[in-house]
Amino acid sequence: MNEVQEQTKLLLEVTDLATNPNLDSIEALIKMFGYYNPVICDAAVAAVIKIGTPAVEPLIRLLDDFDYGARHHVARCLAEIRDPRAFDTLHILLLKDFAPSVRRTACKGLGYLADPRALAALEQAAQSPDWGLRYCVVMALGHFSVVQRQPILDHLVDDPEPLVQIKIAELHTK
Repeated sequence: MNEVQEQTKLLLEVTDLATNPNLDSIEALIKMFGYYNPVICDAAVAAVIKIGTPAVEPLIRLLDDFDYGARHHVARCLAEIRDPRAFDTLHILLLKDFAPSVRRTACKGLGYLADPRALAALEQAAQSPDWGLRYCVVMALGHFSVVQRQPILDHLVDDPEPLVQIKIAELHTK
C-alpha cells in the first residue's frame, strides 16, 4: 500500500469514527492527533469535541509529552469542551510548554474556563516576547470581570504590537 492509499484509508477510518463518535472511539481518535495530516487531525479533533465531557479524562491521560502537534490538538479539544477538570492541564501547558501553538491554545482554554486561579499564569504570559501569546492573553481576559482583568491589561497598555492594542481597545468597549 502506498502513502496516498494509506492516508486515504486513515481518513476513511477517522471519518467513520467521527460520524458516530462514542467513548469507545476516543483513544483511537486521540492517537490520530499524532498524524501529520491536517485533514485527519481536524476530523479527529471535531469528533472528540463532539463527544464532549466524557473525552476530558482520556485527553488528559493520553497527553503526548513528546509530540507538540498532538499536545496542541489535545489543548484545542480541552479548550473547546470547556470542562473545569481541564484547568490543571491547560495551566501547566500555558506555563511550561515550549511550543507557541500549545501555549496559545491553553491560554484560550483558560479564558473559556474563566477560573480566577488562571490570572497569575495569564499575567506571566502577558510578559512573553511572543506577541501571539500576548494577544491570546487579552482574548482570554475577555472572559473575566473588568476588576479581575484590569491589572493585567494595565501591564499591556504600552504593548508594541498593534494587534494586541486593537484587542485591548475592543475589551474596553465591552
